[in-house]
Amino acid sequence: MHTEPIGKVLTEARSKLEKSIKEVVLETKIRAKYIEALERDDFECLPGDVYTRGFIKTYATYLGLDPKPLVDQYKELHEQQNDYDISHMSSNMRIATKKRPRWLKIAIGLSVITAVFVGLIAWGAYVSNTSKGQQFPVQYIKTGGNTGTTVAAATTSTTDKEAMAGDRESDQEHSLKTTTTEPDNKSQGDGKVNVTVKLTGIDSGSWVRVKVDGEKVFEGLISDGESKLFKGNETIYILVGNASGLEVVHNGKKLPQLETVNGVAKKTFKKESSNGER
Repeated sequence: MHTEPIGKVLTEARSKLEKSIKEVVLETKIRAKYIEALERDDFECLPGDVYTRGFIKTYATYLGLDPKPLVDQYKELHEQQNDYDISHMSSNMRIATKKRPRWLKIAIGLSVITAVFVGLIAWGAYVSNTSKGQQFPVQYIKTGGNTGTTVAAATTSTTDKEAMAGDRESDQEHSLKTTTTEPDNKSQGDGKVNVTVKLTGIDSGSWVRVKVDGEKVFEGLISDGESKLFKGNETIYILVGNASGLEVVHNGKKLPQLETVNGVAKKTFKKESSNGER
C-alpha cells in the first residue's frame, strides 16, 4: 500500500507527464470536478465507493501507474464498515420471533390454492374466447385413389421464412466484422520511409505521445492488444508513461523494455541508428 496520499501520487504522476486537467478529462472521460477531488483526497465529493474505485483505477492506468495499490489503500482508509453485526448484539437488543399459529398456516395454504384455481378458470375462459376467432392458414392436399379425401396441412408463410433467413445472415455478417486502429499517416510526411516504430499495448497498456520528423502525430492511450505503426523519414520520438505496458519494435526488431527516469521513458529513433537513442 502507498504510504503517500492517493491524491499526491496521482498529482505527481500527472505533472511528470506534463498533462493538464483538461487533457485528462478528454482522454479518460472523467469529469474535471472528480479528477480534482481525487487529487486533493476529497472523496466525499465523489458519487460513491463503487464509482470512486473505478475513477482511481482508470486515472492511475492512464498515468502509467499500477492501480491496485491505490484502490486497496482507498478501500482500507475510506470505505465504510458495517458496524451492525447482529452476532455482536446483546440478547435484549435482538428482536424476538414468534411461531405462527397452525390455523394461520392452514388459512394461508387454502388462500393460495383458491387463488390458483380461480386463475386457471380465468385463463381457460380467455383461451377459449380468443381461439374462436383465430384462423390458421391451411393447404388442402388431394390424396390419390377414388376416395377424394383431402388432408389439411398447416403452412408457413414464405415471407416469414425470408425474414428469419435475413436475420440469420445479418447476425453472421455482424459477427465477422472486425475493427482495426491505424494512426493518421498523412501527418507523417510523404518522403521516403527510413525509420519505423510499432507500439503494442500489453498488460494494462500505456499513455504515449509520438512525434514523427518533429511533428506530433499521436497522443493517447494504447490499450492491451492494440497496435499502432509509425513511419518516418528522419526521426521518431516517443514519450511513454508506463514502459512495462508497451512493446516496442524498431525497424522490425523487438526492443527490450525502455529505461525510465522518474517513471517516464523517452526515446528518439533515427534512420542512422539501428537501436535508436534516448
